[in-house]
Amino acid sequence: SQEKAPNSIIKFLENQECEAWLWFIHNQLSLFNDTIKKMEKEKSTAVHAARQLYNLQEKLLERKAALFMGLKVKSILATQERPQVEVFKQSVHTFYEGCISYLQEWSSSFTDMKCFSWTLLEDPPGWDEVESSLRYVSSKLPNIHINETELFDEVTSVKTYTSDKIGLWDRDIKPADERWAEMFTHFKHQNVPFKNVAIICQFAMCLPGTNASVERIFSLMNNTWTNERNRLGLETLKALLITRVNFDDCSEFQTC
Repeated sequence: SQEKAPNSIIKFLENQECEAWLWFIHNQLSLFNDTIKKMEKEKSTAVHAARQLYNLQEKLLERKAALFMGLKVKSILATQERPQVEVFKQSVHTFYEGCISYLQEWSSSFTDMKCFSWTLLEDPPGWDEVESSLRYVSSKLPNIHINETELFDEVTSVKTYTSDKIGLWDRDIKPADERWAEMFTHFKHQNVPFKNVAIICQFAMCLPGTNASVERIFSLMNNTWTNERNRLGLETLKALLITRVNFDDCSEFQTC
């Protein structure tokens, strides 16, 4: 209760500068929280995670340049002495620098994923981007043959198809995997080749961005393989997990 709160907390909350810091951190937490949610959502890939980290860095750079603090913080600082305000502003600048430096170091492992950003289908792909992906995939999978000439024509087909679709996809907030599935289905019905571009897409989309999806499966396994059901065979458990992970309801399962 407020009456029994420790004196240290009471003194902290009575200090207006501390209140300013609480409001400042509150303004930053929403940015980080939104990024984490996007990175850890289902079907998130390394390419998607790399894009989210890049976007976060860009937003922090903009905030650093503007020394963004928020109106509530500024209203509190308006009541403080000038030296205190200058120290606070310098601390805010240091905060942004520390965040950006940490993100740059932490996201270095995602650097190679930048060449696959076109697979998110946020814009019609360009050949230079696809060529960079081809070079990377060929270096990692030397035994996989991708016909460069056919790939160029397939990318042209992708570019033509996506030019009219991206606006609709963005409006419906359709994820990248569903965009590719829709396009490949269309290509299949129209006998448009896509086997080479599909190889690159499969490579890009099989790389998980975080271990959140794995943790979800372990959580499902623990909920399924309980003490009361400890005689479940491994094959039965595997089948149950595959069903629960890949199907939303029984009607969807029956259609397959």
